[in-house]
Amino acid sequence: MTMRSDRIQFALIRTFDSGNIGSSFRALSNMGFRRLWVIDPLHYDEEIVGKMAAGTKNALHRLITGRSLEEFAAEVDHIYALTARPRKEYPQISLPELASSLNEAPETRAGLLFGNETNGLNNEELRYISATVSIPTSPAYPSLNLAHAVLLTAFSLSPLTSPSSAAPSSKKNGADALKKEELFENLFSLISSHLFQKEITADKNRTLLRNTIQKWPLSLREWSYLNQVFLALKKRTAHPEKLQNN
Repeated sequence: MTMRSDRIQFALIRTFDSGNIGSSFRALSNMGFRRLWVIDPLHYDEEIVGKMAAGTKNALHRLITGRSLEEFAAEVDHIYALTARPRKEYPQISLPELASSLNEAPETRAGLLFGNETNGLNNEELRYISATVSIPTSPAYPSLNLAHAVLLTAFSLSPLTSPSSAAPSSKKNGADALKKEELFENLFSLISSHLFQKEITADKNRTLLRNTIQKWPLSLREWSYLNQVFLALKKRTAHPEKLQNN
């Protein structure tokens, strides 16, 4: 019995390099996984993320951002921390052992947590985990690049998942990600100057609004209607005298 690919979710916490986020997302997509959480990144540059995501850039709306480790923990049954060194407080297992355990319980919702490139995971973050997982490396060069660690983990677990469950769903005549991005840009430009004037608030709300719209199952007719409404409102707000005349 295979697992649904969305039963295995990956999370990066306190990531320093935006390139690692894009590369990790690409790696997960290559292996058939769809859910990557980016929690409290130290740096997040959309341009760099998109550049490193390369051929999967059009699917970046699936990145889960602006959420906490507590929320990630609530979405899964067990969290496994990928660490370079064992922690005596927690059971230590190998990737094959993790794969075997998940294979025996395909309904389990598993979370894979990757820490900061330099410092790994701190004690506060480790308190959410069930076990640590190690990837064997050469003693001479034991430190793995973060995106490489994500790729190796995803590759090891990908045989557990159903190929059909990993394929992106599509609705005939539905609005695709690019059209939803256009819809988002038109709506955000309409409301941002009125509602989100502080730069920090604007960035957070921009991400939240984009993620929300990308999740909407819109037919082309629905997309076209909403887009026309937003464009018409943009024109009217650009010329307030038209609103008064109506």
